[in-house]
Amino acid sequence: MTELFWFTFDRPETFDSFGAPTPEDAVLPMSYWTKRRILDYAIEARSVRRESIEVLRKMKLEDLRAFALVRDSVRPTGSRTDITRCRMHTVFYRLDVDFINSLSGVKK
Repeated sequence: MTELFWFTFDRPETFDSFGAPTPEDAVLPMSYWTKRRILDYAIEARSVRRESIEVLRKMKLEDLRAFALVRDSVRPTGSRTDITRCRMHTVFYRLDVDFINSLSGVKK
């Protein structure tokens, strides 16, 4: 268990259903990106500057989704057994570490 800032959480084995070993590698549909998850993953990410976390905390969910996430891929989703139901596609997003780090105001 890791204790960071104002809450405590258990570190998952992987950060998405594709087996991402780090939060920076995690790709999830937009509906999975809650404010809590974005903050948790940003805190857990080694490449995110700590100064940026406070700025993220103050942002609304809509702003976090718009600015802290970047489109990663579009993947086919649906039934794997019924080919007629496998025509749906889902857009996946990941943390935009470069943008998040730019919030800190610290130069590289």
